[in-house]
Amino acid sequence: MEELPDYEGPVEGDHLLDVLVSRHRFPSGAEHGGGLLIRDIKEEHWADPQIRQQIIQQIDARTAEGLGNHFYDSKNTFQEDAGKCWKEHNRTKNCGDYMSDRKRLLPDTRAERKEAGLDYKNRPNTFLCNFCPYHQIVEQRRNKAKYYDYNE
Repeated sequence: MEELPDYEGPVEGDHLLDVLVSRHRFPSGAEHGGGLLIRDIKEEHWADPQIRQQIIQQIDARTAEGLGNHFYDSKNTFQEDAGKCWKEHNRTKNCGDYMSDRKRLLPDTRAERKEAGLDYKNRPNTFLCNFCPYHQIVEQRRNKAKYYDYNE
């Protein structure tokens, strides 16, 4: 079970969903052929551990295969990946990879975009960095320069 930031718009425009779907493959590399179950859950409900457990139990009960709760361990993939990256950078306060092309979140749809006549270079600009603790440092620095004097 993957957590995604809320997206307000048609599902076709949700590139973070496309990124996660493109990662779901069998060990052989083949794509999963199964359907996708997407639910919009209020943040305050998901934040409450008891309500979250009830939601997971309802999903389990409605899943035809009855895959069990171990299958439904929830994770906020992008936040976890960003946290690992930040730790690999020794919890930096000045990251050299910040917003680099290596950290851009892109679905594996280049061939499909090309086939459809779409410019495969003109794609969304969301980075793993947007989910990283270092991003908060950058935002604080930006806001300090704009609005605040933290020394007061």
